[in-house]
Amino acid sequence: MPQQNKMKWDTPGKVLEVDASGKLSPGTNPVKDGGIAITELGNSFMLPGFEDAAIAGIPINANLAVYLIKRLYEKMNLISTKTPETKTEVEEMAAAVSWLISLFQNSRAITMDKNALLKTISQPGCEGVRFYPCTKPNEITEAGEPEDIFSFVTVGVDKDGKDLGYVYEKDSADKIVDNIFNVATQSLLSEYTYPPPPKIIGKAAAESTYIIGGYGWENNF
Repeated sequence: MPQQNKMKWDTPGKVLEVDASGKLSPGTNPVKDGGIAITELGNSFMLPGFEDAAIAGIPINANLAVYLIKRLYEKMNLISTKTPETKTEVEEMAAAVSWLISLFQNSRAITMDKNALLKTISQPGCEGVRFYPCTKPNEITEAGEPEDIFSFVTVGVDKDGKDLGYVYEKDSADKIVDNIFNVATQSLLSEYTYPPPPKIIGKAAAESTYIIGGYGWENNF
């Protein structure tokens, strides 16, 4: 059955105001503005090897989204179509190519719980979901496993095909401090999906879980 991980949400709303004994105060309007705390229990599914993992698809703010996307492209920029001219350039490009191959060989699939996707498409004005390629630190690194894993940042798409609620501001993009863009979060972004690593969950579990991938991956599992 799905694991019982908890995710808490806070949202503004209306509350019924009572006194310390739990009774209504006479002569006043008991309906007030207040915060509502919502706790979600469990994922919609359970993957072998991830019984204690957090929900597969966690809301993130815009700054973290940009940071994760930028991690990938900073590495990609080291792989140039220009022929390297010095020994250092050759070594840097070779290391970057090796990193990229390892990234995709080991980050074979990305799994996301329906909660994140349903919350995304349920936003007013949302007509679809966009997936931005990114990398993140591998939190379950074992011997021989890469430090980075491939993933996606998700964001809603409006009827005009643009990121829901976001406007590109060149002035902000040009003013980078400590590699942080200070982008305001305007609609739901999510990440922290499940990485696959078949080597971590074991061959037998991988064969029964990543069925389509098993046919397509080199050397299967």
